[in-house]
Amino acid sequence: MIREDDGFMKEAAMNAGNLARQVLFALAVQAAFMVGTEVWAVPPSSPNPPAAYVIPGRTYNPADTLTTPVGGGTQYYVSTTGSDSNPGTAALPFRTIQHGFDALSNGGDTLFIHGGVYHENVARLNKDAPVGNPIIVGPIGDGEVILDGSIQVTSWTNVSGDVYKSHTGSDVVAVVVDNQALYKELSVAALEAAPTVAGVPADNRFFYDSTAQDVYVRVANGAPGTHDTGVIPYYPFDNTPGNANGLALWECNNWSIYGLTIRFFGGRGLEVYNCQNAHIEGNKVVFNAHTGLTTLVDGPAPAGHDGSYAQVIRNFVYFNFMHNWPRSWVWGGWGTGLGIQSTPYALVQGNISFMNGGEGIIAGGLPGGSTFRNNVSADNWNELFYYCDGPNGLIEGNLAVAHTPNPANWYNSGILPTDPSGAYQKLVELSRPSGIALGDETTDSGIAELKNVIIRNNVVINARHGTEHNVEHSLVSTAGLKNIQFVNNTIIMPSALFSGEDGGSMIGIYIPFDQGNNTGTYFENNIVVGGTANSPAMAMADQTIPAANLFLGLTIDHNLVFVANPAPFDWGSNWGTYYTHDQWLALAGGAGHGAGDVLTDPKLTNAATDSALDKKPLAGSPAIDAGTAIPAFVTTDFLGIARPQGTGWDMGAFEQAGGPPDTMPPARPKGLRFQ
Repeated sequence: MIREDDGFMKEAAMNAGNLARQVLFALAVQAAFMVGTEVWAVPPSSPNPPAAYVIPGRTYNPADTLTTPVGGGTQYYVSTTGSDSNPGTAALPFRTIQHGFDALSNGGDTLFIHGGVYHENVARLNKDAPVGNPIIVGPIGDGEVILDGSIQVTSWTNVSGDVYKSHTGSDVVAVVVDNQALYKELSVAALEAAPTVAGVPADNRFFYDSTAQDVYVRVANGAPGTHDTGVIPYYPFDNTPGNANGLALWECNNWSIYGLTIRFFGGRGLEVYNCQNAHIEGNKVVFNAHTGLTTLVDGPAPAGHDGSYAQVIRNFVYFNFMHNWPRSWVWGGWGTGLGIQSTPYALVQGNISFMNGGEGIIAGGLPGGSTFRNNVSADNWNELFYYCDGPNGLIEGNLAVAHTPNPANWYNSGILPTDPSGAYQKLVELSRPSGIALGDETTDSGIAELKNVIIRNNVVINARHGTEHNVEHSLVSTAGLKNIQFVNNTIIMPSALFSGEDGGSMIGIYIPFDQGNNTGTYFENNIVVGGTANSPAMAMADQTIPAANLFLGLTIDHNLVFVANPAPFDWGSNWGTYYTHDQWLALAGGAGHGAGDVLTDPKLTNAATDSALDKKPLAGSPAIDAGTAIPAFVTTDFLGIARPQGTGWDMGAFEQAGGPPDTMPPARPKGLRFQ
């Protein structure tokens, strides 16, 4: 796996043979796969992403072999068969990851961890390493390293049939069995009865008695103790104690974390707080109660710890923020799968964020530009990608996927279709998130700071809005699309709706007027296809404004629009009154809008799948060579193929050409400043 900005990689390659010779023992593989007091019918494992979201050479891939680099300092070892009274050598390893972290002291120190399950709450880490000589932590390569924060339940009593009971002695937020998050029931009687919602299985359910602190689990094929079971402890999601987190780096300069599985914690999975030059690669962060993986700077950082240059590379972030399971958090306050908060110049590349209970991949409060590249965000709760409150961003080569809402995910959420507060409609809305959203939210300055963002070569499938702009009310007077380039993206609009959805709310490109603050912004060379008979391909927020001012600061041209709605443009104060292309041209009054548009079938390879690679134009597609030349913003396509290949730029995320995917990431981003 290719890594960026790791000066020790050549040394790692040279030392690979030496490292193998240094390992003087192997873990005994016990027939019953025993670890501590647990006995599993099968060894513990962790979930993998769907095949459609794994793009070889670009995203997290469970088939990849990740080798922990070797630093230039001391090498320490941890094993489930070791002892913390050992010196931590290859022959005499430590027993706990905590003891291994405690031993790390110098730049270049490396902690190798043998495969196994480590039930630990590791204390916050607070050690620095010098630039170019990081502290390195990762697996030795003899099995999955699982850091597990679950409540240790050692005995189960059969209640009836497939229902088992155990006393936890601690509050429970969720239960996971064999990588399946269990549906929550409201009583033992309901657990013993059949589920009341289609799609909810008879087994794979649980009930927690908070008074007695007993957990009841209904699971087939033996007691929960014979399965890989995680009983996840409860902590208030907005006040999570530090020791509830899986792995937390606090004010640690120059650390590299590779290839760990972090699961079942009541807090965040992996937190990087006020750390400079953190490199987080190849980890699985799954089934944690709070945010999965986050980097953040909370207020002014201490000198030398500005949170910059975080590299979050090819991680799999799945089913985190389990506080929101069943899906029910409808009025805000949710967490996220992968979040970059106030972290300048972060590189977020090749990650897969799937089925988390918050937003998928977000960046907010950025003092400098960050990059989202080659990531996949699918079926998360609310925005799949969200870039907020920051200048100089780059969002390219990503895949965003949503599906028709599934009521089974709301089972026992407490929200009913008859709810007079509107919560049910919000529940339906959040179940089909937007694809790529920009945001202006409250900032310290009180002035909207989003500007100078390039969004190119992305594929968005079945999202509520392909792209949108969210503005908090306190910033509405200064917010706008300021030098935003939304170019060469492919948007597949939803054509199958849930009974609570309105096709008119499914919008390919949703453009705000924002008080006339839009400036220097382009929507060009995009493909928008699909939708329902009343779904707008393009729409502008409802504003009572003169038609002549609708398109100030915007250029909307050379897009391919092929949707079910025969009048797919919905502009301004006539909200809900759709325009044909000719009517839009008359409304826009020329000014460079729409004259180069194409209104016919783009002939994509397979628009019905979740795979980005099935959205290429077939030979003879009208999207080929039909785009406008915008080399200032686009020089390659989704796969890194140079544009143009023919006589002009192709529309959409793909250029019609052969060639392998781009597997060599560019150098660390320095921010994009073109204002």
